[in-house]
Amino acid sequence: MTVYEAIYGFENKSIKPNEPNEQARHDRLKTEQLIKSCVVLPFDQRAAEVAAYVVPRLSKNMPKEFLRDVFIAATALAHGYGIATRNKKDFDLIANHTPDGLILRNADW
Repeated sequence: MTVYEAIYGFENKSIKPNEPNEQARHDRLKTEQLIKSCVVLPFDQRAAEVAAYVVPRLSKNMPKEFLRDVFIAATALAHGYGIATRNKKDFDLIANHTPDGLILRNADW
């Protein structure tokens, strides 16, 4: 999960009528507390270099949402981490296009 995806979900819901409700406010507060308690990996220059390598090697027909997965994978690779995901198929595809020497470890969540 990225901080962007978590906060975007709350913001997207908040622009709808009758939102945010009390439960949504409570959930956002709990999510923000969770984020503060975690190490948040930066999308830094190395992550940008990995993403820039991967993206042109993927199909040009990839949906925009797929790019978020590339940025997640690139960030993990740049910092020496793997991925736990419910969308293993997309991350397996990304793993087939990583720069030499980088192996994307991903587990089905």
